[in-house]
Parts: sequence; structure tokens; C-alpha cells
Amino acid sequence: MHSVVTETVAHTGCSNNVNQTGIPELSSKQIQKLLSLIDTPKSGCETLSSKTLWMLDSGASCHMMGDLSLIENVRDVRPIGVGLPNGKETMASKKGTVSLSKNLKITNVLYAPDLCCNLISVGQISRDLNYFVTFYDDVCSL
Repeated sequence: MHSVVTETVAHTGCSNNVNQTGIPELSSKQIQKLLSLIDTPKSGCETLSSKTLWMLDSGASCHMMGDLSLIENVRDVRPIGVGLPNGKETMASKKGTVSLSKNLKITNVLYAPDLCCNLISVGQISRDLNYFVTFYDDVCSL
């Protein structure tokens, strides 16, 4: 079992306000709770070891990131529209593999230019790696 800890939108440059779809972003209390998890990994669990910040997104259909230099085995794909947190859209036309830790890689990660945060799709990681994703008050386990 992998324990995944992510940082929040506060460090990605994304807005902390209600976005244009009317869905509120994380509160400052939620942000502090997530940040506290980063410094206290549970014994026997693996945390994300990369310096790259990730967010688990139960609404994302695909893993996505805005930094092409961190994607391995990059290949072109038919362009796909990706909605950004600021309400604008960018086109993803590449995808590849990203290492989250020594033992955990995610595949089919879309490169979305101008995306200010990196998203792990809960649905995609469940399907691709046959993982169960469980959310608790203070941790998320895969």
C-alpha cells in the first residue's frame, strides 16, 4: 500500500477563491491539514519523493501536468482540450510517464501547457494500477 501525500493549490499559483464553475477551492484550514501531512509520514508507508507538487483530483479524467521536462517517454497524441482553473482552456497534445516515487510510476500523463498544478486522476490511477483509493480524515491511501 502506498500513502500519497500532496500539497495544495496555495503553492501552485492557482487561485484560492471560488473558481468560475462555482466550486470552492480548498479552505485555509484544509490547506494547513494537507501541509501537516507532508512533514509526518506514517511508519511503513511510502510518500511521494519527488519535489514536484501533486493534487489528487477525483473529477479529473486523466493525469495532467504543466511541466514537459518531468515527463518521460513523451509521445504525441491527438489534441485534447483541458479546462484550466482560471476558466481558460489549453490543448494537451503530448503524454508520457511520470515517476512519483522509487516504486510508483503513472502512465498516460497528459502535458497541458499553462496548467499551474499537477493532477493525479483518482479514476485513472484506480483503473491503470488496479488500486483502491481511500480517503481518511488525515491521509489518502492507495
